[in-house]
Amino acid sequence: MANDTTFVLAFEPVREPRHKRNLAYPLIDVITLAVYGTLCGKRSFTEMEYFLKLREGQLTEVFGLANGVPSHDVFSRVFRLIDPDEFMECFVDWLREAYLLVTGKHLALDGKAMRAAAEKSGGGITPYVISAYLCDVGITVAQIEIGEKKNEISELPRLIMMLDLEGCDVTIDAIGCQVEIMDLIKARGGDFCLQVKANQPTAMEGVAEYFDDIDKKEETGRPHADVDTYEVSEKGHGRVETRSYTVSTCEGDARDMLPDSWVHAVCVGRCAHVCTRAGKTTTETHYYVLSRQVSARELARLSRSHWQIENCLHWVLDVIFGEDTLTNREDASISNLSALRKVAFNMTKMLPEAEGLTGHNREDLFTIRPDLAARLFYEIIPSEALKGKGSRDDR
Repeated sequence: MANDTTFVLAFEPVREPRHKRNLAYPLIDVITLAVYGTLCGKRSFTEMEYFLKLREGQLTEVFGLANGVPSHDVFSRVFRLIDPDEFMECFVDWLREAYLLVTGKHLALDGKAMRAAAEKSGGGITPYVISAYLCDVGITVAQIEIGEKKNEISELPRLIMMLDLEGCDVTIDAIGCQVEIMDLIKARGGDFCLQVKANQPTAMEGVAEYFDDIDKKEETGRPHADVDTYEVSEKGHGRVETRSYTVSTCEGDARDMLPDSWVHAVCVGRCAHVCTRAGKTTTETHYYVLSRQVSARELARLSRSHWQIENCLHWVLDVIFGEDTLTNREDASISNLSALRKVAFNMTKMLPEAEGLTGHNREDLFTIRPDLAARLFYEIIPSEALKGKGSRDDR
């Protein structure tokens, strides 16, 4: 897709799902208004209709609407019926040129439960959506919904296949530590940093023993030559935390302790996390496998940045956009409405006037200034907003 593609042009290929006799409101107008309503903090289509109708004259002028503001039923029907794969393909294309301009890309992949939607599902099944989050600039670049009778492990490859991973580091929690995932990330041009837990007992035991041996040598005054270390301490919120990172610098060591099928894993790392709060100290140890040699400092960056997807994306979706309270689950609405909220989430990062504002203050800004939203829809914002951001330390 060309660099001069706007949001409206990117989403025009979405096929019209409604019958011809129900086309009073063009599909792109419905999508644009739904994004705008979400930017302004409206969580349901009923309150969105009321909010937009109050401003119908102004919005018709600013957005060039063909027939004004549709009813909440129109919004609901459209987002139930849009093909979610087509909608996501347009979503990815909209951002592709933008995020390819970012250097040193770090993509975090993680699943999120749509808890309230489970109330309407048979047997209380909780739907999940897996997202790809670009940590360097704080936007989400793709997602998939996990279908019924499927799980996160089986669906992760489908998300990875949507992404151009050339030059990217990909982090996934322990559920992604599978040889098929490693091979696919490398085939797509990326590198991985995956946490090893009890779901891979042989690998975890081998890595743990390797670092235990290093500790014993250091205790006897015989430092291990093939490791790099880095330590960071933080104070705040009534606690003191120290994270000590150690990585192997010898690819042969990594190959000796890992399964033969893990052909792309060439480096192993450890993080020892010690936290003291109210006089009580707890210790956790995490192990990692990586497909490229990194310093201990870079392992610290990758492992810590991964949790931005929880703290900066999932938290905002729940607290600001109210995702964890929404019960929509008919037809394709779970996937499409999750993507809709992520479009709005990304747009809040693309407007200089919104930089530094809290979530609710951004909602007020877009409510008072629909012309700013119009810039995001009709002008070239993503590439310029993200250009040149990001870096890959110690590469």
